[in-house]
Amino acid sequence: MKFFVPITMGFVCPMCNTYHTLTVELEQYLNYLSGELVQDAFPHMSPTDRERFISGLCPDCQKEIFKEF
Repeated sequence: MKFFVPITMGFVCPMCNTYHTLTVELEQYLNYLSGELVQDAFPHMSPTDRERFISGLCPDCQKEIFKEF
C-alpha cells in the first residue's frame, strides 16, 4: 500500500518578495532530488507551479517575465 506523504515548501519570490507555498508528495520530491527532471518527478503540476518550484518566482511575476513568450 502506498501512502501520500505531503510536504509543504515555502518560497519567497525573488522579484516581489511575496511568500508562497507549494505542497508536493515526499516520494516525488526525493525522486527530483535524485536527478529526475521536474516535469517527470511532478507530472501533476502545472507549468507555473513547476517554474515556482525551480526558481521561486510567483505566478504574477512569471506572467510579467514570460509575457513575450
